[in-house]
Amino acid sequence: MSRIVLKASLSLATAGLLLGTAHAQEALDLHSSMKVGRCEPALSKLQAGARAGKASYQTHLALATTAGTCVPRNPVAAVRWFQSAAEQGFAEAQFNLGLMYAKGQGVAKDEREAVAWYRKAAANPTAVAAQRELGIALMDGRGVEKDAKEAVDWLRSAATQGDMDAQNMMGYAYGAGRGLEKNYYEAAIWDRKAAEQGDPRAQNRLGMSYMYGEGVAKDERAGIAWIRKAAELGHTGAQTSLAWAYNEGRGVERDPRQAIIWLHKAADQGSLEAMNNLGFSFQKGWGVAQDFAEAIRYFEKTARAGNSTGQRNLGWILSMVDGVKQDLVAAHAWFNIAASADSPAPDAAELRDQLTKKLTAQQLALAQRLASQWRLGESLGKTQPK
Repeated sequence: MSRIVLKASLSLATAGLLLGTAHAQEALDLHSSMKVGRCEPALSKLQAGARAGKASYQTHLALATTAGTCVPRNPVAAVRWFQSAAEQGFAEAQFNLGLMYAKGQGVAKDEREAVAWYRKAAANPTAVAAQRELGIALMDGRGVEKDAKEAVDWLRSAATQGDMDAQNMMGYAYGAGRGLEKNYYEAAIWDRKAAEQGDPRAQNRLGMSYMYGEGVAKDERAGIAWIRKAAELGHTGAQTSLAWAYNEGRGVERDPRQAIIWLHKAADQGSLEAMNNLGFSFQKGWGVAQDFAEAIRYFEKTARAGNSTGQRNLGWILSMVDGVKQDLVAAHAWFNIAASADSPAPDAAELRDQLTKKLTAQQLALAQRLASQWRLGESLGKTQPK
């Protein structure tokens, strides 16, 4: 008798699983039709299924409502549909509900609640995106106490299932020694997996691994090939690295003008490193005509943005470079700001102290006041004593 009951229970469970899978596919097909503009009758069917309590239909209606696909965009309503499906244990809804909490979209931002829903979804072995986001949250300590080792476990699970972002994170984790022992060989393996899927972050790291022979045999031409792929995808770090290679003749024929082109591409996207390098190029006349005004303009951009290297560079050109009108008060203030930063420029304090000897008491007092009053995003005030 017990065997008959067990068989019946298994048959019911199997039938339920198959029905759930069928519903999920139907909901996906309806949503796909809506995405290409075939709104009806797909929308009506999706709404009917959602009202009937089918979790997959609720989830896809929520996704459509979030994006405004065939319905007015309404994140608050989307959260309600995600919540209903998530409480039925539907992993895709649990993950997306977590995203809504993480972004504060349709609900008050709550990273702890986001992590709680990621964790529920990640318990499903195939919920790759949830595993990845849970791993990243644990790595960064967003909404949960930092735990790099647990983070790596979740990231590895997603990465082995082919998730590009998780593979990228595994490459980073091995390269930086986050949550596991630093291993450049393993870093290169994971970076290659992500790079081959088109991740520019991994492409740039893999390229630099080839440039320095870390985890792979040194091959500067292979390195440049990967760095160029990332640079062409708009990765500012890769664009700056490619500029460095052209300036030094590493893996490519030396061409300072090409270096300037790539630095401009990165700087136009807001890369402070590229702006600093452009400042030096204009100061030295590398790949461009020497232009101190342009050099100062780039250094000022980085200085105002809070970059301690740029602040130090601005102080240097205003006090140490022949052909530039000196402003020792401004230079001292910028050296002081750079030395007091969370990540201070290495020699800023020394340069400030050297310059102190050249200032009058009145100039020194003004420089110190300007430094103490400076705020992020601002230029210095007037640097001439009254």
